[in-house]
Amino acid sequence: MTEQHLTEDFDLDEFLVDDEFREAFEDAEFRATVLSALRSVRKGQKLTQRDVAQAMGTSQSAVSDLENGGDPYFSTLQRYARAVGAQLRIVVDSTSSNVTSLTSTLPYANRAPSSVKFQPKEQRSTPLHSVERAARTASEMTFVRAS
Repeated sequence: MTEQHLTEDFDLDEFLVDDEFREAFEDAEFRATVLSALRSVRKGQKLTQRDVAQAMGTSQSAVSDLENGGDPYFSTLQRYARAVGAQLRIVVDSTSSNVTSLTSTLPYANRAPSSVKFQPKEQRSTPLHSVERAARTASEMTFVRAS
């Protein structure tokens, strides 16, 4: 059995007029941008997928799968960012005039990857998520109420 490929040209704009399609497309595009940025940080830090996997407590193939797309859990993005010493900055904003906007910089961003000490799971006395957690300061979180 041979594969058939779509050879017809199509105009993406025709599909983007559908709100549901456009929203799904924008969400996928945003996820791809975030994952690409995290992968760039990893490479800039000269970390391998295996290094990141070890820091996250997962496998190299799971890190590869994450970097190559999909729809990761937010907690997975947090663990990945922590593993590569990256800073996740989350902005929740609304066009509604009565909704609170929130910007949060996650507190572990100041830890460089070189400070991550790898230790086999069986030798850990405390869970990784509780080790050397930086205190969150007021400057790291900004709340703005829209009027």
